[in-house]
This record gives sequence, C-alpha cells and structure tokens, in this order.
Amino acid sequence: MYNFKLKDGKSGVLSNFERKAIYELYCFFIQICFYHPFFGILLASLSIISNSLVLTAVLRTRSLQHPSLLLLCSLSITDLLYAIYSIVQDIRLLTLEEFCDANRGTLASAVVMLCYISTVGNLAIISRDRYLAVSKPWWYRNHTTRSRVVRQTSFIWLLSLLMFGLRIGIRNFPVIVGPAKVTSVLLFTCFTITIVVSYAGVFNANRRQRATINERGVQTVAMIRREKKLANTVCLILVLLLFSYVPAVMHPKALEMLGYSKNEKFLSRPFFRVLIILNGLSNPLLNYGRNKDVRRAVRRLLRRP
Repeated sequence: MYNFKLKDGKSGVLSNFERKAIYELYCFFIQICFYHPFFGILLASLSIISNSLVLTAVLRTRSLQHPSLLLLCSLSITDLLYAIYSIVQDIRLLTLEEFCDANRGTLASAVVMLCYISTVGNLAIISRDRYLAVSKPWWYRNHTTRSRVVRQTSFIWLLSLLMFGLRIGIRNFPVIVGPAKVTSVLLFTCFTITIVVSYAGVFNANRRQRATINERGVQTVAMIRREKKLANTVCLILVLLLFSYVPAVMHPKALEMLGYSKNEKFLSRPFFRVLIILNGLSNPLLNYGRNKDVRRAVRRLLRRP
C-alpha cells in the first residue's frame, strides 16, 4: 500500500493493483508518444549514415588524415556501434520482447559499457590533443603523428574491451562484480578529470595568446586559429554530451527517489536511448558543418559513381 496526499490535504492510499495500472499506462505513453521503436530505428539509421559518410571521407582522403580528425574518427566508431546496438534492441522490442519487458541481457549491458568507456576515453584523449595543439602549436605539429594517435586510440579501445569482458564475466563469476564497478568508476573519474583539466588549459592558453597575438608570425597565427576552431568544435561536442548524458543518467535516479523498484526503472530507457542517439547523430553533423575540408570530401564521395 502507498500513501499520498490529496488536494484537500487528506491522505489517500494506492493499492498495488492501482500503482501497477498507473505504471503500465505510463509505460504505454512513453513507448508510443515519446519513443516508438520505429522512431528509434530512424534516428539510429541517420546516425549510421552520417557517421559512416564522415568516417569514409576522412579515411579515403589522405590530406584529411591528420591526428585531430583521426581522433574524431575513433569517436565516430563509438557512435556507429551504439547506433547499431540501438537498432538491434528496437527490432527485438518489435518482434521478440513484450511491450513493457524490463529484462535486459548481459551482452546488451556489456555493449553499452563498451560504448560508454570508449566515448569518454576518446573525448579525454581528444581534449588532451586540443590542449597540446593550442598551447604548443609548433611542438604539436612536429611531434604528434598518426602512429601516435593510433597507439592512443588503441589503448582506449583495449580498456573498453577489458570492461566489456568484465561485464560479460559477471554473469558466470559474481566475484568480479566489485572489481568491475571500481574499475569503471576509476576510468570515468580519470577521463573526466583529463577533459576538465585539458580544457582549463585550453582557455588559459587562449588568454595568453590573445595578449601576444601581434608578436607572432603570420604562419603561427593561422595555425593557432585553425587549432582553436577545432578545439571549439570539440567543446561543442562535450557540451552536447553533457546535455544528453546528464538527463539520461539522472532519470533512473529520479525514478528511484519516487519509489520505483530496480525492474521498474527500465522506463528510463526511452529517454536514455533517444538522447544518446541524438548525441551520436550531432557529432558528425558538427564535424561536417564546421570543417570545410570535410564538407568537400563528403561531397566528392557522394558524387563518385
């Protein structure tokens, strides 16, 4: 039984049956009006198309294969993986799962963990890359190579695959639940600190450079402006990530505070999935809209027979 306050100040009681009926109606409203599986499939398909176009254009154009864009390509791979996962889940919802089934497989949660770690990890090394490019442009130009970027992204993907394996192993080896949670929290903390510190360094470097911009050569000024523009693009990606992940993460906590059980918190999935897919869709659109070389490469790719 659940007590609540009526408008006249009197207390009322909701039976388990009434509470379950409200819960089912809310579930129905969310699935139909906010996140129908066809809507999710459409968004995920757009994300796959846009990320694939940008990724293919960069990889097929050698002049675009500089370290900063290769790092953004690694982020696009993460968005592609999550979009494919989302399509699979929506198809299962349409064909196999019950309309309000709260059960999720271990493999699905492991894929989500893989995407989270790789997204935040890639953003951490991209933020560090932008700090070096803005604060030390000549050092960055001479020392940052494609092989170095490949090593950095490979390390992030190895960490992501490690967390994927730990998440898969939890089902058969419950003893690793604690180490897996601690490891994931440590990774998220380290990546978040790296992002914050790197962009604090970028803003500080921008302030110093504005004071000495007239003392620099024309080539140096052009290089700094180009790197700043890409740093601003990454900053926009981080802002969009903040506005998508924070509501998605806080919604289950809000449901928990309202008294819903762990199994009932699956109501947050529609909000969660649509926000994350929109974030993955916005990243390639930002890269396309703010980089004329990427736009030119994508247009050539679309015109090619």
